[in-house]
Amino acid sequence: MSKLKKRLLIIIGVITIIFIILVFSFNAIVAYTISSKVDNYLAEHPVKNYQIEYDRIGFNFLNRSARIIGLTYTPNDSYVDSMKSTGFKAMIPEVKVGRFIVSGINIIDLIKNKEVIIDKIKIKNVKLTLNKIDGKTPDKKKKIKLPATGSLIPDSVKIKGLNKIVIDKFIITNSKVEIYNLNKLQTELTNKKINFTIDGIKLDKKENVKDYLFVEIKDMLLEIDHNVFRTPDNLYEITFDKLSTTFRDEAIAISNFHFKPLYSKTKFSKHIKYQQERYDIKSQQVLISHPNYKQLIQGNELDIQNVTITKPDISIYRDKRLPFPHFKRPLLPHQALKRMALQLKVDSVQIVDATFVYEEKTDRNSQTLYLDFQKLSGIILNVNNTKEALAENDIMKVSFKGRLMGKAPFDIDFRFPMKAKNDTFVFSGTVYGKVPFEIFNKAVFPAAGVRFDDGTLNKLTFKGGANPKYSKGSMTLLYDNLNLHIVKSDEVSKNKFLSWSASAMVRKNNPSDGDPPKVAYMVFERDIEKGFGNFLWKTILSGLKGSMIVSMNTINKNKYNSFSKVTTSKSRQNKGDSENKKKKKKKWFWQNKDKK
Repeated sequence: MSKLKKRLLIIIGVITIIFIILVFSFNAIVAYTISSKVDNYLAEHPVKNYQIEYDRIGFNFLNRSARIIGLTYTPNDSYVDSMKSTGFKAMIPEVKVGRFIVSGINIIDLIKNKEVIIDKIKIKNVKLTLNKIDGKTPDKKKKIKLPATGSLIPDSVKIKGLNKIVIDKFIITNSKVEIYNLNKLQTELTNKKINFTIDGIKLDKKENVKDYLFVEIKDMLLEIDHNVFRTPDNLYEITFDKLSTTFRDEAIAISNFHFKPLYSKTKFSKHIKYQQERYDIKSQQVLISHPNYKQLIQGNELDIQNVTITKPDISIYRDKRLPFPHFKRPLLPHQALKRMALQLKVDSVQIVDATFVYEEKTDRNSQTLYLDFQKLSGIILNVNNTKEALAENDIMKVSFKGRLMGKAPFDIDFRFPMKAKNDTFVFSGTVYGKVPFEIFNKAVFPAAGVRFDDGTLNKLTFKGGANPKYSKGSMTLLYDNLNLHIVKSDEVSKNKFLSWSASAMVRKNNPSDGDPPKVAYMVFERDIEKGFGNFLWKTILSGLKGSMIVSMNTINKNKYNSFSKVTTSKSRQNKGDSENKKKKKKKWFWQNKDKK
């Protein structure tokens, strides 16, 4: 190699080393300057009750990036102790950030045009801990002073001295959120990973609006993996494999959702004081279409176009050997919807290929009551408790079809008028044959002490109406060669059966000997301590009894007529009340006066 080439290589090497030294020096100087600015700002503007710290700040001239390593935002111990001592509910956040990186900063636009142009902001390894304190709810009666009308501009941020902010990508990766209960010293919610990406963030000015930058977002993607949430009663965990949503598609997808009990059926009963259902609910996918995020954030209203639940597997178990909770007053579905604090509007809920199993254990019988529905699909329309829905008397409609006990095809429909003053609703259904009666023994024997030995169900149709106090309707049960017997080994079940079959013979066939089919009455006075499922089942059971037993149908008919008279007299009384309001008030006054 010639001397000239050696000299050139040495010169290039020296220049390269000098350049690298200059770049590193410049990076170090800028990083030190930024660090000093940050330290001075934090010292001059301390955050009340919190400590903000970081390990170091770096700067890279070549890719125009700045980064903060080991950023923490932690509450002071004295603040946490003082919050515990108040006795009120509280949620104290704590944040740890592995790396906060801002890259692709356009320095020229910042200096020349007062515009912040950034290629990417990336935040890695974030851990957000919400430290939960149990206690009383704070008094909300005190009025909060709000800003004067017009002082807040929606969808905007107040920033002085800047004309525009543009961020091509905002990314949060490998992050974690958990709720930690400081009273119980245990984690109530955790997840393995959150990925969050926002594309095309733009904050720009509008004409005649000073110091405000209006927000525009091209799209946003949120992904949460392996979430685990423990319910406050420590009886269940809520898990899912993945939750993802994008603003552009306007949908939330949840895969492999599981509402999982923490204890087996036998052990679950040891952790509760009174009877309650043990739920085990799985679903392959839950898809929520067009949720209105803005409406939910700005007010107490959630508007969703459609919810699709694919292949849910629902298992419910109840141990009736525990004391019954007589203090409870379960609401009917439309009653519960109307009493919700959240204004909810869901156009439709679709259930696809579901399995539903209900089991009940009693001390009356060694065999567990078992009822299942297979290949269950349906739709719920107009789930709406907004003021407009109540004013327009929207009707929530529920329709399902599937196979009862895995073999008998069926369909059932409900109509819940939201404006009905007496919270009335109507229902109808059909069970198709031909299926043997024996398939129902798992449900009928533990409930009534009766076993079907023979017989074929050809078709069952029913329709009726109800309010929160009682139900009534009609049923036609078509069947052949019915044969059943009382299980004498269980005295309670035996007496229960005899009470509704005394002095009557069971019909063997319907219709029989060329006669038209017998139509039975359905009627039941609701136990207000029990819920909608019990109400519907007891109503249908009354029709089954009336279809098979002549004397039972006579009893049902008398009850049916008595309820009809009550309804008629009440409607006439209400009409009279509206026409003679003053007379009624006067009469009521003198009646009470005479009594006194």
